[in-house]
Amino acid sequence: MKIETIIVFLGLLMFYGLAFILCRSCSAYFDEAKCKRYITIKSPALRTLLISRTYKSRKTGRLLKVPFFYEGRMSYVGLFAHILIQLVGIAMMVTFLLEALQIITSTGLDTVLLGSLAFLMVFFSIIDVVNNREV
Repeated sequence: MKIETIIVFLGLLMFYGLAFILCRSCSAYFDEAKCKRYITIKSPALRTLLISRTYKSRKTGRLLKVPFFYEGRMSYVGLFAHILIQLVGIAMMVTFLLEALQIITSTGLDTVLLGSLAFLMVFFSIIDVVNNREV
């Protein structure tokens, strides 16, 4: 592999990391949110991985901790964000690696998936702001 391929892969990995942080912030549940549906995650390790423990209050602008009784709740918005963004992100990484290792020929699919990931990130950022406007 060339050094350019490694640098591009690290850039994609950082972009994927930003997408994962967005998914975690969308997953925090509050009673004040517009989407009142949630699922309960009982595993502490999975809860720590998937749901953010802090949030930035839109009213005061301060970083606050999620209340204890909401810690295991994942909103449906966060669930859909995790499913869609993670599937597109993993497909993007696999496609890029297959093209870099020359297992498949360059089809441009990784570029389409990168654009899709960027669109989904903007889409769920807007939904997160609208959903948690009162928090």
